[in-house]
Amino acid sequence: MLARLALAGAALALPAPGWGQGTSEASVKARLVLNLMRFTQWPSELANEPVVLCTATRREATRAAFTELAGQTVAGRPIQVLTNPAAWPAACRALYVEAEAEAGAAALLAAAAARPVLTVGDGADFVARGMVSLVNVND
Repeated sequence: MLARLALAGAALALPAPGWGQGTSEASVKARLVLNLMRFTQWPSELANEPVVLCTATRREATRAAFTELAGQTVAGRPIQVLTNPAAWPAACRALYVEAEAEAGAAALLAAAAARPVLTVGDGADFVARGMVSLVNVND
């Protein structure tokens, strides 16, 4: 089972080059989610499947940043990205919920809670509903 985590964005050590040079906040969040997925221990019965990342977002920049993760690999398996699924796709192994889309993603979060799904969202209070909260502290 995936462990619950509460991480502040400032506590994550990422190389800073580029942050002030046009890298969007959405791109940084997408890369953080990718790194979290790479450090997640996935159930062994999923070893031959692609890793499906579902996203709930209202912003085009966030959708585009997460779509760029498609084709990257996690544990040797390709990532597939589904944006704003209408219903819970059984294949989802990770779920990213943008703060502005959280109200509309309540059903996705409820479905993910009953499964081995890595859940990541914006804001310090997301950890009350998911596993990892991404918090921007002093840029």
